[in-house]
Order: sequence, then C-alpha cells, then structure tokens
Amino acid sequence: MVRKTEQNKEFTPVTKEEVRTLLKQLEEMKSVDIRTVERSTLVDINTVEINTSLPPTERIVDYIRQIKNPYCYLDHGGW
Repeated sequence: MVRKTEQNKEFTPVTKEEVRTLLKQLEEMKSVDIRTVERSTLVDINTVEINTSLPPTERIVDYIRQIKNPYCYLDHGGW
C-alpha cells in the first residue's frame, strides 16, 4: 500500500515541458517487457509516499519519480 503523507516542503510547480517529457517517458515505460527487467532495478511500491500536500499534477509527477516505472514495480518484494 502506498503511504500518504502531508509534508510541508517547498515544491517547484511542474512545467508543461516536464509534463510532455514525462508523457513520452511513460509511453516508453509501457512498452517494457517485464520478462527482461532486472528485479534489482525495480522499486517496491511500499516505499513510495504520496505527498497529499502537493497539487494533483505535482503529486502524480512525484509518484512517478519515486516508483520509476508505474507499469513495472515490486509489491512487498514480488512482481
């Protein structure tokens, strides 16, 4: 389960260019063949924290930065 936190850290709003870049990266991530992924490179979703104090767009970007690939991650150490 992803943990929710309310951190009062300063944040820099995400630019439109960053969103475009992220969308391109997501398309690439979607095409990854999970049978070829090195397990040691995957992030366990239980280590991800959702910062509920961020606006929705920044929250999504922060989540993707933490999870690395939202289509391929570990859940309690398993696929």
